[in-house]
Amino acid sequence: LIRQLAHPDQLQARLGVWGAFMPAGTAVALLGGPWVMQAVGWRGWWVLLAGAGLLMAVWVVYRLGLSDTACGGPPPETGSGMGPLREALGASAPWWAAATFAAYSSQWLTVVGFLPSIYTQQGLGAGTAGALTAGVAAANVVGNVAAGRLLQRGVGAPVLLVVGFVTMALCAYGTFAAQALDSPWARYAAVIAFSAVGGLIPATLFATAVRVAPSERSVPVVGGWIMQWSALGQFVGPPMAAWWTQGDWSGTWVTTGAAAVLGIGLSLGLARHLKTPARNKLS
Repeated sequence: LIRQLAHPDQLQARLGVWGAFMPAGTAVALLGGPWVMQAVGWRGWWVLLAGAGLLMAVWVVYRLGLSDTACGGPPPETGSGMGPLREALGASAPWWAAATFAAYSSQWLTVVGFLPSIYTQQGLGAGTAGALTAGVAAANVVGNVAAGRLLQRGVGAPVLLVVGFVTMALCAYGTFAAQALDSPWARYAAVIAFSAVGGLIPATLFATAVRVAPSERSVPVVGGWIMQWSALGQFVGPPMAAWWTQGDWSGTWVTTGAAAVLGIGLSLGLARHLKTPARNKLS
């Protein structure tokens, strides 16, 4: 849908904005959720979220309609049946991109998911813990948007990926390691940097979908495959960290750091499979 609506020259930047959907939603939920639940309980909060989803569905139909031609032109060729799926998953490049996303998402959700508990154990109230964690999540939006702009200006995707993973590894150590930063505010600055610079990764990987897809018709499949592996990383990362730390949060950096090292290796492997973006692939 974004490829149909965005001008080819602006596609990278638009994909960068799209990559911010998870941190933006997380930040809003962390900020608003505690206050709403105090008033209407968690069931009321869920009802409000369901209502927001219904309103979004109505807005999409109102603005875009239900046909592809309403999006400003015919959709990209997607093919039919199992052909695009077999084509996408039969190539190696989509697997490299998807696994790289899993290495990222496992770290990000581990840190952001555990922060409220960590802050609560340190004696902070639920509202304060939620607000501090929301700030970390919102910082990720900056990285996503910046990645879109940098890609638009010609910065290489592998460079952004490696910078993101290296920064996440270093900042996770500064945030959690007992022998690292002494000041709570220095640790908070480190986790903000972890999320902000790490935000370069998802937007970059979303943008590479058109470059790793074997053909035009398999681009949507590759995008979906990358999203599935993002969910896999979110599913595996936090339990692994919880098992490793056994409640001692100072060891969190070990599992996230291992994922970052894996991500660097996968990024370098992905770099060998990236095709030069062609204009007809972005239109």
